Amino acid sequence: MPIQRENAGAEEFMRGTVRSEGDRFYLVPCFSKEQRELRSSSALKARYLEHTPAPGLPIYMELMGAPQSDLSWQVSNVMLAGDTVNACDRALRHVHYRAQGWSPRWLADIGEEQITVSYPKERKTLKFPIDQLDGIQLEWDSRMAGADASHSLQLSLLSQGCTDEQGIWSPWRATMTLDGEMFSGCARAGDVSQRALQGRYSNELDDAMTFVVMDLLPDSRVQMLLDYRNGEPLSVMKGRWELKGNGRLHLFFSERDQQPEQAILILKRGRSGQFVQAGYSDIFGRDSLRLSRSE
Repeated sequence: MPIQRENAGAEEFMRGTVRSEGDRFYLVPCFSKEQRELRSSSALKARYLEHTPAPGLPIYMELMGAPQSDLSWQVSNVMLAGDTVNACDRALRHVHYRAQGWSPRWLADIGEEQITVSYPKERKTLKFPIDQLDGIQLEWDSRMAGADASHSLQLSLLSQGCTDEQGIWSPWRATMTLDGEMFSGCARAGDVSQRALQGRYSNELDDAMTFVVMDLLPDSRVQMLLDYRNGEPLSVMKGRWELKGNGRLHLFFSERDQQPEQAILILKRGRSGQFVQAGYSDIFGRDSLRLSRSE
């Protein structure tokens, strides 16, 4: 019997290279070799045709979509289109939004508690605090006192499609006023590595193995189902997950079968996109657990 996902049917974030075959579209996610079929939306088709060098060639895209019963994905929104093939290496950790422009060049990373503004022309890097109410309407207004002067910042993201000078399309147009000087550019969502991890993973079975299904859920929650294939009910573990700076995925479990139980599992990303157990685990011992994306 299929194992029901806690967030079955919910939209998820995907990133990787998209290509077309006739009227069909396919995605190869970052750090994976497995191809997914995408049910086209008008936005997907339009962005792909705008940015591919020629029909059929792959381009990097970031998408929102929901898994379907036939293993395809229904695309609902395009979040980025046209970046380089190296874009999968870009994590944008702890960055909620990145805004940038090119004439003149500038960059603003919006995080949880501050906005970091880089302005190479003036060799400035300024860090502005974020007020609790800032950003509700994608607008920020901040002041800071530096060692030699005070600085002011007004930053707004407008829900208008924007293509930058490198030909990358993103969903927001950015306007910034820094110390009275006005700048314009485009903006995109951040934390792409962490958001792309959400979803279901499982292992390939052999006769001696426990069947493992791992769901990485929103709000950094994790659920792991263990089927020991001995006729007993599934064992369900719950906790939280965290992607570390070294790219390793740490799972901190606090509950097993609705009872308190502490356990840690550390996974590292393999070349094929699999998550591979790193070191000893209280759950699996020194078994080399391997989990691949499954839908």
